[in-house]
Amino acid sequence: MPTLYVMVALPRSGKTTYVSEHFKDIPVVSADQLRLLIHGKRYAAEQEPKVWWVRNIMLKALMEQGLDVAVDQTNITRKRREPLVKLAEEYGFKAVAVVLKTDIEICKARAVETDQEDLVPVIEEFAKQFEPVTEDEGFAEIIYV
Repeated sequence: MPTLYVMVALPRSGKTTYVSEHFKDIPVVSADQLRLLIHGKRYAAEQEPKVWWVRNIMLKALMEQGLDVAVDQTNITRKRREPLVKLAEEYGFKAVAVVLKTDIEICKARAVETDQEDLVPVIEEFAKQFEPVTEDEGFAEIIYV
């Protein structure tokens, strides 16, 4: 059965690094990469609907081929994860959550170290909004890193 790997973690937690090390041979759909491709910026609020539309098209195209896929984005709330679990069910995929438990202070330090100080308040806000993944969400497996 093909698998949809759903990353769950704060910004600057190491999601992209984890994906590049553990999912070398499968397609990765990254919201951050799509933002850069679509509008050339790390974030532009007015472009977000387009980013999510393109993300969904890409996911569906890959899943229609029966390919394992990794979704590299924060997915910090149940509301963000729910459509991915439903998509996995619709396409007959196993949904696996990969949760990075990186401490918030490490995430903030990484943002500062990479000259992305503007991410510090985003990380703090996302930490407040973070909802742990629970078994009743429909994931076949939850991996904690």
